[in-house]
Amino acid sequence: MAQPNGKPIESDPTPAEEAASNDASADGASGAEVLVVARLNARLQPLDRYEHFEKPLDALLGATEIGEVVGGGTMLAEDGGAAFCEIEVALAGDDARFRTALTEALDQLGAPKGSKLLVYADDSAEDPVDETSLGVREGLALFVNGVDLPDEVYASHDIDDVIDEIESRLGETGKYLSHAVQER
Repeated sequence: MAQPNGKPIESDPTPAEEAASNDASADGASGAEVLVVARLNARLQPLDRYEHFEKPLDALLGATEIGEVVGGGTMLAEDGGAAFCEIEVALAGDDARFRTALTEALDQLGAPKGSKLLVYADDSAEDPVDETSLGVREGLALFVNGVDLPDEVYASHDIDDVIDEIESRLGETGKYLSHAVQER
């Protein structure tokens, strides 16, 4: 952004920009890549997880060169629906500023409250060595019976109409993220 005289307006760097511009080794931190997992308290389908979180997160991380998204998954609950999502991120180093920047990026994207950033010692570790809470958005899961009602109910009512109405009523105050359909 520029001032009316055409000179750029100086602004404080974001944590991600600061982490990227500082040499991680200055604090004695390792420059080796570190695997972290963002466990999102969200019941998203894989494509929705990618569109709402993985794709924009990878772009944010790439722009600051602090890491990249390297994987993800949607974990299933006993009922067959989504229980939570995970996004695997390779950070450029073991530096608290990188983890802070990642947490802030996820919050910026609307990560749900109750989400966590899990740091692992290496790719084969089962238990995290560090865990940080994150998330800013409240969530609502709405379960609609899509299999046990009479056929005429499904013939005369479309779940897409319900979703459109929910989005319309949310307006700018909320955001619809995902849905799943249980087959008959």
